[in-house]
Amino acid sequence: ILIWPVTVVIIVIVLRVPLAALLRSTRRVRYRGFEVEFSQQLQKISAETRSLPESGGGGGGNDSAAEQRSVNVDLEDLADSAPNAAVVEAWRSLEAQAKALIRSRGHDVTFDGDKPYKLMQDILVGDRIIDEPSGKAFDDLRKLRNKVVHADGFRVSPELAKEYVELASRLRAHMARLAR
Repeated sequence: ILIWPVTVVIIVIVLRVPLAALLRSTRRVRYRGFEVEFSQQLQKISAETRSLPESGGGGGGNDSAAEQRSVNVDLEDLADSAPNAAVVEAWRSLEAQAKALIRSRGHDVTFDGDKPYKLMQDILVGDRIIDEPSGKAFDDLRKLRNKVVHADGFRVSPELAKEYVELASRLRAHMARLAR
């Protein structure tokens, strides 16, 4: 009866180095859906947005900065109780700011087509409204939002939702500064 647990312990001890190397190189783990992949994507987006200022304000005490902080706090609170909803709402806020930025640059575009986000990204990057890393971050945030919305039964953790909110807010604040 005690042979089975002892065997497992011996196997783990003998294979601990190869198993550790395997886990470090693993990109996807199907534990609780896409959580590990989601986390890795957030790290990538963080690197893409590293040059942008923190989302907390930038611009002194103006109403826009205060409004940005208020939205961030609301989304972070939402992340505690409904992490998936926080991700979706953070994306909606970023999407609205991207549209406003595009319109502020004189583009009269409707986003009713098949791929409105691709059109947004093409305009933002193609017309050099935002730089390439910011455009990549925009696309990566969109893809993560899609995973949250379309993956059956996937619930992102509150911590990862808060990280997503911060990164989306950072990019949104950058776009708001560019729209001025």
